[in-house]
Amino acid sequence: APSRHARRGRCNHLFAPAPMHGQFIWYELSTPAVNAAKKFYPRFTDWGTQPFDNDYTMWTTGGVPMGGIFRLTDEMRQQGVPPNWMPYVESSDVDETTRQATSLGGQLVAGPGDIPNVGRYAVVRHPQGAVFGVYKSINQSRAWDGTNVVGRFSWHELMTTHAAKAFDFYSALFGWERTGEMDMGGGEMYTMYGKGEKMYGGIFNRPPEMGGMHPFWLVYIHVKDVGEAVARATKAGATVKRP
Repeated sequence: APSRHARRGRCNHLFAPAPMHGQFIWYELSTPAVNAAKKFYPRFTDWGTQPFDNDYTMWTTGGVPMGGIFRLTDEMRQQGVPPNWMPYVESSDVDETTRQATSLGGQLVAGPGDIPNVGRYAVVRHPQGAVFGVYKSINQSRAWDGTNVVGRFSWHELMTTHAAKAFDFYSALFGWERTGEMDMGGGEMYTMYGKGEKMYGGIFNRPPEMGGMHPFWLVYIHVKDVGEAVARATKAGATVKRP
């Protein structure tokens, strides 16, 4: 995913000179079945698609691009990259954010690099292993400010092996604050984060039943009716992982 992002512009009319540092701004799906995915997601969201070039298609909601999709190649799969959604967080200085990330134990996966006439990006693996993007645009920003909007992603959840250290890492990079906690049972806490009164998502430790899974980001789509969305998704071939 990162290597392809380096060669793809991202809706250059949508981003801002004054980045909303620490807010989620873009979501990228890499999958071996692009055409199937383009048919699947609109069945239970209000998403549309907008071609960018022969290899990259943008997801739109309300006619406005908010993410992208491209084909996960056999080479990438052989390297261990699974089909995935990867969120990008806006940064006021991509180079400084990535420098800080590596100084805190993160690993630079791609970039920092420029997307001509669009912006600057990098892809980082945090110390426990989850991968995320960092982005700064040269035009108007449409970063998500924490307000729920149907059709947009409204929750960003990190499963990791050390939630406290993970929160400290992202807080140092993006200024995220703890906004609350919830007891998951067995002494494990679910930490919610955001900025001010706005919540962006949650962070939790990998439970025993997910022991074989690598740390990852899961992003939630805000829909009008969860039950109806699930029914449409399963009818289209999806599998319910958690009712």
